[in-house]
Amino acid sequence: MQHSSYSAEALRKKLKRIHGKSYKAYRDIKGRYRFENFVISIIHPQGDPFAPPTVMEVFIQHKDAQFPTTFYASESRILGMEDFLLRELKKRIRYYGGGIRGTGNSGLITACTPGQEVLRRDAVQVSQVGIRVILQVGLPGRGRTVDGLTAVKMIFHELKSIIQTALFASSVNLHEMEKHIRVVEDQEHIRKVLPERGLVAFVADGSVLPRRSGIDERPPIELPEVPLVEPLETGSGRIIPFKSPETLRVEIVAPNAGRLTGMGIPEGVTVITGGGFHGKSTLLNALIRCVYPHVPGDGREYVVTREDGVLIRAEDGRSIERVDISNFINNLPFGISTSEFSTRSASGSTSQAANIMEYIEAGSRLFFIDEDTSATNFMVRDAIMQEVVKRDFEPITPFVERVREMYEFHRISCVLVTGGIGDFIGCADTVILMKEYVPFDVTGEAKEIYRRHRRRRKSETPSIPFRLPDERVIDPHTFSFLEKGGRLKIKPTSLRECIINGEKLNLDAVGGVVEVNQLNALGRMLGRVAAVAAEGNRTLRHAVAEVFREIEKEGFDILDSRPMGHLALTRPYELFAAISRLRTLKVKRRIKSK
Repeated sequence: MQHSSYSAEALRKKLKRIHGKSYKAYRDIKGRYRFENFVISIIHPQGDPFAPPTVMEVFIQHKDAQFPTTFYASESRILGMEDFLLRELKKRIRYYGGGIRGTGNSGLITACTPGQEVLRRDAVQVSQVGIRVILQVGLPGRGRTVDGLTAVKMIFHELKSIIQTALFASSVNLHEMEKHIRVVEDQEHIRKVLPERGLVAFVADGSVLPRRSGIDERPPIELPEVPLVEPLETGSGRIIPFKSPETLRVEIVAPNAGRLTGMGIPEGVTVITGGGFHGKSTLLNALIRCVYPHVPGDGREYVVTREDGVLIRAEDGRSIERVDISNFINNLPFGISTSEFSTRSASGSTSQAANIMEYIEAGSRLFFIDEDTSATNFMVRDAIMQEVVKRDFEPITPFVERVREMYEFHRISCVLVTGGIGDFIGCADTVILMKEYVPFDVTGEAKEIYRRHRRRRKSETPSIPFRLPDERVIDPHTFSFLEKGGRLKIKPTSLRECIINGEKLNLDAVGGVVEVNQLNALGRMLGRVAAVAAEGNRTLRHAVAEVFREIEKEGFDILDSRPMGHLALTRPYELFAAISRLRTLKVKRRIKSK
C-alpha cells in the first residue's frame, strides 16, 4: 500500500471533523492508520451509502499476532491457517458487528463467506511477514450525510474488537486452530501420495458422505469429534458411516492423524452401481468435491481425490470452438468434419465428447461420470438399437467402446456411476455396489454376470485408435469483450454463472466450481489470460499455466488493483473450462500436444 501513514487518533479526529458533512467527505479518510498492534488501510472509501461497502485492509505482523511459527511452516499449513482465521473473523463479525444502521449499507461489517471447502482466498493471506485481511465496512450515513460518531464507534470499538479477538493468538483457541491446520495438512499429504499408491481417491472409514440437502453442503447434523463406527439415529433419519469393503481397504499414514484406513479407488475404470437412493451419486459427489480440502466436522475431511479429477457430463447448448471430437463422433452426414468441430449450440453427445477432449487437453487424466447427467446415445448403444440403426449410419462411437482403451494406452482413469447400463461392467477393473450407503466390492460376481450376457450386444470397437488432442492457440480477439466500458465488471447470477462485461459465462457443468467467490476470481483471471494471449502464439494450456504462475509469484493483487476480499481460487482445469465455454472464443490454429 502506498497510502500516507497516520496514527489511529488522526482517524478518530477526521471522522469527528467530517460528521454531518456530505457523504463524499468520507474520501478524506483514505489512508493507512497505525493502531497499537495492527494497521488499518482504508483503500477506497465509498462515495455513496448505497454503493458497495468501503474496503479496509488489516495487517498484523507475526511478532504481534504471536501465532506459533509451526502454524505457517508450509504451504498446506498456511492454507489451513488462513481458512481458520477467516472463519474466526466471520464468527466475531456476527458477535460484535452492529448490523445495518442508517442509510443503505451504513453500519455493515462483513467479509468473504466460506463454504465447506478450504480454498485459497484473498480475504485472509498469511505470508512469512504477517497476516493480511480484507473486509468490507459500510461507512455510516444519515441520508447522504456523514455519521462520523457512529463511524468512530464502528472502527474503534466494533472493528477493533473483531480484529483483536479473531486474529491474535492470545484470543483464539489455539488447540482448535492447530487441529484445523493439521486436518488440512493431512488431506494435502494424502492427495500427494495417491499417485504413488496407484489410487485416484481415498475414502476413510467413518466418513459421513450425505449432505443436509441438495443445496446445503453441510453434514446432516453436527458430527461428533471421533469418526462414526456404527449408524447414528437422528431426528431427520439414519446416518451411515462409510465402511470400506475388505478387498479395497488400504492404509495411509497421515502426518498428524497417523494410520488411516479406508477405501482406495484404484486407477483404471471403476463402476459404482446400486439401486436408486442407495448412495451412488452421494459417493460420486463427495469424490468430485474432495479435489479440495474440507473443514473439520464436515464428515469428508479424509475423503481425498487426486488433484486432476474433473466432472464429465452432457451440456446441451454450450459453445464449442475447433475441438477434435472424431474419437467419438465421425462420418457425419454430408461429409461434415469433426476433427475441428465448432458449434454455437452443442447437442448432448457432441458436448460430452468435447468436454472429454478439452479436459484431456487441459491435462486431466481422471474423469467422473454419472449416467444421470450423460447423453445416453453417447454412452452406449444396446443390442436392439444396433440392429435398428446399422453401424454404417451411426456416427457416434459410444464411450463404452473407448473407456478401456483410454486407460490402457493413455492412463486416463474413469469413475462411472450407473444403475442402468450394464455394458460398462465389461470394461471395468473395479465394480462397487452401493447398498443402503454401504459399499461392496462385487467385481468378480459382476464380471461373471456380464460374461453370461455379453453376446446380446456386439462390440463396435473403432478401427482408428484413440488420439490425444492437439493444443489450441488462442486468438487474442477472444477477449475483446473485456474492454467494454474500460473496466472489468463481474456479476455472479448463481453459484456457477456470471455476467462479465455483458457476456454470460455458464459453468453449471463444471464440478470444480463450488463457491461463488471462485467466479469472481475466474472473471479476473480471464483478464490475465487475455494479457498472456496478446503476446501471441499462446496455447490455452500454456496461458492458463502462466496465469497460475503469476498468482503464485505475485499473489492476488495481480488480479485486481482494487482488492475486494471476495476472490477464491479454483484449479487450472476450471479456468481452462471457463475459456472453452466463452462464446467469443476464437482459435488461430492447433499444434501437436507434447
